[in-house]
This record gives sequence, C-alpha cells and structure tokens, in this order.
Amino acid sequence: MHAELKQSDRAFVVDVVNDNGTSANRANDGGEDLIVNVPEHIQPSLDGVLDYYTQNGQKPEIKLSGSPLNIVSEFIAQVEATLPESLLNSGRDIIDFVIASLCQFSRDKSVNHITFNFIFSRKQ
Repeated sequence: MHAELKQSDRAFVVDVVNDNGTSANRANDGGEDLIVNVPEHIQPSLDGVLDYYTQNGQKPEIKLSGSPLNIVSEFIAQVEATLPESLLNSGRDIIDFVIASLCQFSRDKSVNHITFNFIFSRKQ
C-alpha cells in the first residue's frame, strides 16, 4: 500500500494506491480522496517552513518504506535535517500533525507496512 500526502490549499490529500499500482480511493475510480485538514494552529508553522524552502530554492521530498514506527522515526530525522535551528519548533509542529494523521490512517486501514512519499511544496 502506498500513501502520498500532498498540500492542497489548507488540507493534505491522501492518495492510497494498492500493491498492483492502481488507485484504491481516487474519485475517478469510484472512490474519494481522503482529505486531512490542516488545523488553524498548524498553518503558521506550515507557512513559515514553506516560505523558508521557497526562499532557499528547496522542495524536500521524503520517500520512506517500512512499518509505521520506522516511517515516523525516519520522517522526524529527515524533516529536521532540512531546517535551520530557528525553524525546528515550526517543523516539529508539522511533524506532530503529520505523524498523528499517519498513525490514524494506519489504524483506520489496519496498515502495517507503508510506502510514504511526502513533498513539501506550496501550491502556486
């Protein structure tokens, strides 16, 4: 199973793709995307981090595969490695939000192995 979270306005869209590469929940396949709304208190942190990446010509892409616990551990390390110390608290706000969403998704779908692609990108 493959989960990809992409920023879409004030929400992250989760596209679930099954093992044979077909989308399991896309609207054009008769299903619907899962939408995870970004809470108001997280938006300033997300904006600050995205502004930093934009100003520095960065578009970090994190690709991970493994158990939810391994994904969480590696996601934390990789996000923190892309940020200056002055933005670590904002980065941790985003990390906490994404981890909570990923854990809820894993519980809801009874997932024990994930291929996780996360791209920090501001919609133009």
